[in-house]
Amino acid sequence: MTDTDLFARINTELFSAEDAAIAAAFEKVATENKVATAIRNGMSSQEAFATFGVM
Repeated sequence: MTDTDLFARINTELFSAEDAAIAAAFEKVATENKVATAIRNGMSSQEAFATFGVM
């Protein structure tokens, strides 16, 4: 299980809004890291945004 999978499974009903915001931030960072890796490996920034939805 990856970090992204772990954070995606957090049930916001069981955690405070603060916990949910922190989990969402970690998930965004994990996705941004995937974008950076994809761009380093030759993917265009436009394609990376279309694929991952973040920059």
